[in-house]
Amino acid sequence: MGKIAYLIKFNFLLHGLFYICIFTLLLGCSKERNKVPQHSTESTNIKILKIRDIRLEYSKEAAIGAITDMFINSNEYLYISDPSDGTLKIFSNTGKYLQSIGKRSGQPLFITGITVDKRGQIYISDLSTRSIFYYSPKGKLIDSLQVDEKSRFVIGIPRVFEDKLYIGVLESIYSTFEFFKSTIIGIYDKNSKKLLKKFGRFDKIYEDLSPLSPEIHFDIDNVGNIYVIECNSPHIFCYDSYGNESKTFGVKDENFKLPVSSMPKDVNLAWKWLATWSNMQFIKATGNYIFTSYFNRKEIVNDQYNEDFFLDMYTNDGRLIEHDFQLPGKLLFVKNDTLYIGTDLKSPTKVITIFKLILTNK
Repeated sequence: MGKIAYLIKFNFLLHGLFYICIFTLLLGCSKERNKVPQHSTESTNIKILKIRDIRLEYSKEAAIGAITDMFINSNEYLYISDPSDGTLKIFSNTGKYLQSIGKRSGQPLFITGITVDKRGQIYISDLSTRSIFYYSPKGKLIDSLQVDEKSRFVIGIPRVFEDKLYIGVLESIYSTFEFFKSTIIGIYDKNSKKLLKKFGRFDKIYEDLSPLSPEIHFDIDNVGNIYVIECNSPHIFCYDSYGNESKTFGVKDENFKLPVSSMPKDVNLAWKWLATWSNMQFIKATGNYIFTSYFNRKEIVNDQYNEDFFLDMYTNDGRLIEHDFQLPGKLLFVKNDTLYIGTDLKSPTKVITIFKLILTNK
């Protein structure tokens, strides 16, 4: 994706459609190979050991243009959202292509988020229809939920807890320059589709420097606590399963760059502006720990940014275990003590590397 595509996204942003957060998800999708740092990166608190590479099958059906989200189920199947053709692609844990799902009557979805519940039911967000589509474990479309007219999809991240579906949405009454006043997550009854509550708030930096990127991510632990990160903030906002705020934690890493200005109106300046701040882009609540990851954009090569990726790790109650730990690629998923990192996502044959996380200072 080059500058022409960005001009389109930038124009949409000025008209209040918040596409900049989608654009930042898709940056770096060229065919150039990443320079992968050594995977032996260590600190005094944790280290990661390479287990093996998963080279995803490359064929006409299996080819992936980009990875915006990934989920690993209990069988260790890889569910990967690919915005290039609007499908969710499923691979085995050895990289064998199994199937694609997600098209409606032959039309591709604009997938911005996915999740899989304990029964194997798959949930896919579609930005173009402001909907979450429910699929059976075998990929059959069984239901859908369209968010209310007062809600606006941004990333539309879906998460499931018990009989409720949590979706990342903003309130449509707020303009591009006032979205920081909005709540950020809607709780819906999974079966009746009824909106139960909206909750969440933006960090104060969004009010001070409006407009910034409205990109948000969140995850839910096994007892229903909800952990939210926002693109331009180093903080983690914690809520209970009813959406009541309980605490905020998180440190500003040495490498984390806060924005110092809002997005410029000039397109060329805005393109450069994207490289002046860090992009929080991943959070996972697993077991007793919370993992977050952000990246810094570096030099532009062939109209594409290169990025450095960093990991922070906390206990569920907010105690810092590790911060500013440089990763060898984009963190895509965490399962127990296993990290799935995209170590080559720019070549036609994508490589996801499995690392084992080891605590060295318990």
